[in-house]
Amino acid sequence: MEHLFRLLLTRPAVTQDEDAPSVRLAQDSQFQMALAQAQQQRARRDAMKAVARQFIASAGFVGNPEDLPLHEPLKTLDAALDAIEQKEDASNGDISTCVLDWWPVGLPAAIRHFMVQLRWTSVRRCTTAQS
Repeated sequence: MEHLFRLLLTRPAVTQDEDAPSVRLAQDSQFQMALAQAQQQRARRDAMKAVARQFIASAGFVGNPEDLPLHEPLKTLDAALDAIEQKEDASNGDISTCVLDWWPVGLPAAIRHFMVQLRWTSVRRCTTAQS
């Protein structure tokens, strides 16, 4: 059988979910500032590679997430949040309580808020899909 024609549908860009906005990746880290400066050089590719290699050799680079001090605690939090997702009557309060009970001292509150909101959106999608 031969195709007479092929139908191609294009869709407009999907608007961002207001409950789970994108994470701003640009930061004022030394690495990003060095990359920005390297980008202005004549041999920008080589300069940016050199900056990246220097960062990889530094103590700030994490090659293996299991080496992070938070790796095991995050695995514990993940398991607790997975259990909440399985509940049919999961609420934002359940997730907030779970994250707040787990939250290590010294981590910024803004990250905690982001984690609660991100996970709540995930739970809502799971429960909506199951309905």
